Amino acid sequence: MQVSLSEIKDLMATLTIVVEEADYKETVSKELKKLRSQVQMPGFRSGMVPMGIVEKKFKPSVMAETIEKKIDESFETFRKEHRNLLLNPVSNDELTPELDFANQTSFTFVFDVAFSPDFSVKLDKKTKIEQYNITLTDEVLNDVVKNITLQHSTRESAEEYTADDVIRGELKEVNPKGEAHINEHAVINPEYIKNKTQKKLFDKAKKGGKIVFNPSKAFEDEREVKSFIGTDKEECLKSDYELTIQDIIHPVPAKLDETLFKQVLQNDSIKTEADFRAKLKERFDENDAFETEWKFAMDVRKKIVEKVDKIALPEAYLKRYFASRSKDLSEQDIEKEYPKFLEQIKWQLAIDKACDEYEVKIEKEDLDSFVRKQTLSSYFGYGFYGKMDDAFFNQIIQERLADQKTLEQDFYFVTLFKIAQKVKETITVVEKNVTPKEFNELNK
Repeated sequence: MQVSLSEIKDLMATLTIVVEEADYKETVSKELKKLRSQVQMPGFRSGMVPMGIVEKKFKPSVMAETIEKKIDESFETFRKEHRNLLLNPVSNDELTPELDFANQTSFTFVFDVAFSPDFSVKLDKKTKIEQYNITLTDEVLNDVVKNITLQHSTRESAEEYTADDVIRGELKEVNPKGEAHINEHAVINPEYIKNKTQKKLFDKAKKGGKIVFNPSKAFEDEREVKSFIGTDKEECLKSDYELTIQDIIHPVPAKLDETLFKQVLQNDSIKTEADFRAKLKERFDENDAFETEWKFAMDVRKKIVEKVDKIALPEAYLKRYFASRSKDLSEQDIEKEYPKFLEQIKWQLAIDKACDEYEVKIEKEDLDSFVRKQTLSSYFGYGFYGKMDDAFFNQIIQERLADQKTLEQDFYFVTLFKIAQKVKETITVVEKNVTPKEFNELNK
């Protein structure tokens, strides 16, 4: 095969591949003989169909398939010789002569190719990135312990509302435009009401009493309003409602004893409240370490992308490439989606370059470690503070590694984490202590 590359201009060029009969003749002949042994046709015994008939019927398609494989092999060789090749070649139908596999023996294919520019994503000491250290204060730990006792609480009926109680009753729309909307099974915890004026209406509310308030003012999220009033009809969302209190459910916090400690931590060795608090703090510190490393990695990513944003890419080629891979989209949709595609390309270039410049390699142990930490962090977010069973843990890891989409996401994040650790050695890291609340605000 003859492979030639035109002059590279603005990072773009044309790749021409000429396939001669000698390049595919032997392979095609073998495939046709194989087919002949399998073909069944009326009037002929199995495997005895004349080769002339087999060639006439199957040779064009066999040639096309064989030549396509030869082209793919040429692409692989070309990519190895040109490591800065950007994406895959795109067929140039205008320059490629018409193909006739039934009559031609020589075939010419022309492709558009593009190359990534020469650039660097290395960060130096002039770059400053903050490394946050979350300080778990006694106040925060007290709130955690309080919430745990409430989560494991028992329930009793009360006559008067106090903080953390849940109110059940019938909700009826006031001054409706049409028929009044009624929710006979309304449930509300006034502690979650954001509006102070609306929240104050529930102070010392009593069983059997009535409260008139406005759910759309009480809750910030419209979804909460719809869920509480029991409808998504627009004309009902802004109305005032009268809540007739049928019951007040009062939580009786669980006692801070060995039974609770075992339930929460799955640990028989915790005997005292002091040890319980110490173990909780240890778990929070472990999770906070993962969360702050995640934040640091995201900030590193931002700095690297800023470097890539400054380089010029062959957008004429990229648009053609994207269009060739998006034939199910309209021209309008292609224009709309292209910027997202361009951002993906920039980040892929950045992460590939960073792996090269920082000599980052990912091992299976890196994936296992990341999945373990992320899984623990996810369960931690749901209030799981204990030790996870090893068998269950390993099952989760295997399931994640078996799912291709999840595996690709995990591989991406592991790569980013390892890049961030390498970057940390070359930049100026600014240590900063923050409270959990301050850290959460940073991540919004």
